[in-house]
Amino acid sequence: MIPKECKMPDLSDLLEVRLQGRSMLHAMFLGDRGVTPKGRLYRRNFARLVDKALSEYQAARQAIIDQIADRERTYKQAVAEGAIFHILNYVDHFENCINAVNRLLRLFERLRSEPILADLPRTSRRSLEAHSQALPDVRNTFEHIDGSIFKGEIGEGEPVMLSISEDGERAVIGPYAIQFVDVARSIRRLAPSQNGPFDELVGGQFASRRVQSWA
Repeated sequence: MIPKECKMPDLSDLLEVRLQGRSMLHAMFLGDRGVTPKGRLYRRNFARLVDKALSEYQAARQAIIDQIADRERTYKQAVAEGAIFHILNYVDHFENCINAVNRLLRLFERLRSEPILADLPRTSRRSLEAHSQALPDVRNTFEHIDGSIFKGEIGEGEPVMLSISEDGERAVIGPYAIQFVDVARSIRRLAPSQNGPFDELVGGQFASRRVQSWA
């Protein structure tokens, strides 16, 4: 379904600093004191996946906005230019986003045993878990949709690719759905911010200032 308005929260403010660059600068200028070899590799992959989740989320959001704007084309424009299905771009980008967030959650579980996250507050963990409960079911369904169809797990009229609920607030596939706001909150929780719980994971304020001064 094509919604009348885009209800995916805007995360463009998080795009100001690419986290992978922050992680690299932290290693260059401050080193990896107190970080195990595994932790160093985890941190590098964590930064890359946060960047990916964020960019794919924003691309999916823009595809919805573009599809809504396409309604403003005149009949003559539509005939001359042909049908434009931006909503299919939403499907591809949001699948990539969900996959990246799912990988981040698995990586987070491994990082919890590393000294670099030893002091992460329980409230941060609980908040992240609360906002991502529906994510595995959605991800597993679109990754294995052919098997779900074969087993009769997809009901009549249920979408077989990521769709959008009638109220425009959820991504839906088969019998499963996830709130856009929950995906956005998960990404915000995982993306380090100034003095946030994950800030030191990818370089802290020092690397952030370096990146901004070179931008």
